[in-house]
Parts: sequence; structure tokens; C-alpha cells
Amino acid sequence: MNATVSAANSATRQLADFVALTPTGSVPDKVLEAARDALIDTLGCGLAGIDDEPCRIARLWISEQGGTAQAQVWGSALRTTAADAAFANAIAAHALDFDDSSLNLRGHPSALMMSTAIAVGEATHANGRDVLAAYACGLDVAAKIAPALGPDHYFRGWHTTATAGIFAAVAIAARLWKLSSDATCHAFGLAASQSAGLTRNFGSMTKSHHVGHAAKCGITAAWLAGKGFTADMDIFDGKGGFIEAYRGERNTPLADGVLKLGAPWELESPGIYRKRWPCCYAAHRPVAGLLELLEENNIATADIRHIRVGYLPGVQHPMIHHNPVTGLEAKFSTEYCMAAAAHDRALSIESFDDANVARPAVRALMARVTSYEIPDKQVYNGLTGYNDIAVETGSGNFTKHIDRTPGSPDWPVAGRDLEEKFRSCVRKVLSDAAASQVLDLASKVVALPDLSALGAALRRAGP
Repeated sequence: MNATVSAANSATRQLADFVALTPTGSVPDKVLEAARDALIDTLGCGLAGIDDEPCRIARLWISEQGGTAQAQVWGSALRTTAADAAFANAIAAHALDFDDSSLNLRGHPSALMMSTAIAVGEATHANGRDVLAAYACGLDVAAKIAPALGPDHYFRGWHTTATAGIFAAVAIAARLWKLSSDATCHAFGLAASQSAGLTRNFGSMTKSHHVGHAAKCGITAAWLAGKGFTADMDIFDGKGGFIEAYRGERNTPLADGVLKLGAPWELESPGIYRKRWPCCYAAHRPVAGLLELLEENNIATADIRHIRVGYLPGVQHPMIHHNPVTGLEAKFSTEYCMAAAAHDRALSIESFDDANVARPAVRALMARVTSYEIPDKQVYNGLTGYNDIAVETGSGNFTKHIDRTPGSPDWPVAGRDLEEKFRSCVRKVLSDAAASQVLDLASKVVALPDLSALGAALRRAGP
């Protein structure tokens, strides 16, 4: 297709028009409220992750590069370009795997998208309402592109959070910089050549790098396009386009998806899934079912002989570490998550410290955890379907069928629970007073005349 002319009815053009032409005033208040909650959760996860090694290395990189002080690197004294701030903040927000998930994206939206929105919002001195609306638009874009790639895209090893999420970063940055539809088409085309991220890297620092890289590349693509940089303007359409190159056999045509942009908004339905525990979402329903089963039947840890977990097809795909030795690997281990939950009757940030993964009692219990696939013709993910849990003890066998997902709209982390999660995440980083200030600003973000006020509150002395 011609790199300077976009077809008026192409899917790429319709996505770009949605980003560039949707008035902020048309975004419903309940959508902005859901975006605000995503912002609070993302800030908590990001501040909780800033002392992790990948975050420290990212800040070191930024400090050596310098750059215009446009946006805050959360929890530090560093201010840098919007692209580099989003890079560091997205890594921090995803480092603990405590950040939220999206059903249609089949990945983590807010670590990438909210980091982008806050950084570019600071750089442009945007008001809070425009920042939240940009996030909502970006999420809708990514949540239409990902189904067009289909589940096989993920099963072949692509990390959809990054490969589809990069286009949300483009949308958010393009909207806050007020790019035209034409420039947004160019930005999509430029970002498509930078879409990357492999699930083989799950359980390593590189998983969070995927998210930071996508945020930075999306912002850079939008900036370049805004200055006249060109790319194919219909990159999602036709032979050789992004969708054809990256999709699997099972997919939803993008032409169908774009008809549903904002109707309903992704934040309305199916909504955001907010994590209760800092590990892969594929473990959350099994852990919840196990904890309920142990409590309901008053089962002592010492009496457990065997734990069996049944997964529907596709759900266990990211649980790739069966004998984890680090906390990062343990987040993607059925054996560890179930054993630690049974041993401690809870999971926390500390559960995934390397030292806790090495505990002899937990290692012994891990050896008694097995999983199997439940036959089904459909393909599922960690947010959908059900799990079957069985615990064998010296006094009998107990089973649990669990079809609710912790943190889903049907079993939410909201309101007071959201505030408690935020405070528990930041307690090692911010004083109570500083945490209250950030939480107050974030709670009232829709009324902020300039997002820089939030950036200032996220500043902390130190590297």
C-alpha cells in the first residue's frame, strides 16, 4: 500500500480516527473512573517494584543518557524525556507481575499504557481528564488488535502485552500530542516494525523490559510521526501488513473489532482484572481455590500428601518453570505458587524473594504438586474458564471446582481493597504522609489541571 495515502475505510484509518477524533467529553464518567482506578493500581505496583534489579539498571541507563527533564521517573530524583520515563516506569510497574490484566489484550495493559499516559501527560502539561481519556482510547485500540492476532500468536511465543500493547502507547501519545489521523497512521506503521517480546523470557528481567520497550517505542513513533516521519499508512490491512504477518489461525477479523471501538468501552466491558497476588494470572484461580479448599476443610499443611491442579487448554501456557530457583521464575511456576500458598496460607511480594523460594519445607511441598489438562475444544487464558483442585491428605481426599477469577469484575479488587493494595505496595518506598499525598492526587486526577502535580508527588530523593 502507498506509504503516503491511507484508504478511508481501512482498519488502520478507523483506529487512527478513533484516537484523533474522539472528544474527551464523549468518554463516560464511569470509564474515566475505571481509568483512575487503573492509575492508582499501576502507581502502587510501580513504586513497589522500583528497588528490583531491572528497575535499578533501567534508572542507571537513563542517568547516563541524560535528556530533557519532561517527566518523572517514579520514586527517584530523576527527571528525563517522556519516552525514557515511560520506559523506566513501565519496567517498574511490571517487575513484580502485580499489575492488572485485560481479557481481550490477553496481557497486562496498565503498566505499559498508564506509564505512557502519565509521562506524555507530564511532558505536555495535559489535564487529568485528557490523560485518562487517552488511556481509555489506547486500551480500546490494543484490545481490538490483540483478538485479530488470535490466541495462536501468544502460543507461538509472542508476548501480546508488548506486541499489541505498543499500539496503545502510540494511541495515547498521539492523542496527547494532538496528532492528526494521518500522522497517527504513520505512527502505527512505524511502531509495527518495532513490535516484539517473547514469552520464552518469562521468569527473567526481560519480561518487564518488553513492557518498557513497548512504551518507549510507542512514544518515539508518535513523536517522529508528529514531526513528519513516514511509514506505511495502512499497516494493519492487507497482504504483508502487521496482522497478516503476526496472526495465528484462530482470530477475530480486525474489521469486526474496529466497529466496536468505544461501544462498549473496554473499561466498561469486559473491564480490567486487578491482581491480588504478584504472580502470573494463570496461578490466581488455582491459588484462590486451594486456599478456600484448605480453609473449608480445615486441612493442616503437614497433612497434605498431594495437590493436583486441572487447567483448561491454553491457561497453563505461561507457567513454564517447574523447578524455579529465583523469585522471578517462581511467578511462572504452578508448583511454587501452590506450595507457597499451602505453606503460608497467603501470597505476598515477599513470597517471591529468592530466599523464600529456596525454603526446604516449600521445596518439599512443591514435589507433591502436579498439574494436568482438562479436555476442551476451546482455548482459554488465565482470566477465563475454571480450574479443578484436588488435595490428597492422610484423612481423605478433597476437591474444589472454581470458576471465579480473583480480581475480575465479578470478584473485584476495588474501593477500600484498592487503597489497601496501594498502601501495602508503597510502604517501603514512601512515608505514610507521602503515600497519602500520592493517593489523594491520584484519586482526584480527573480534576487535575496539570498532570505535573502528580509527577512532583512521585519524586523521591535518591538514584
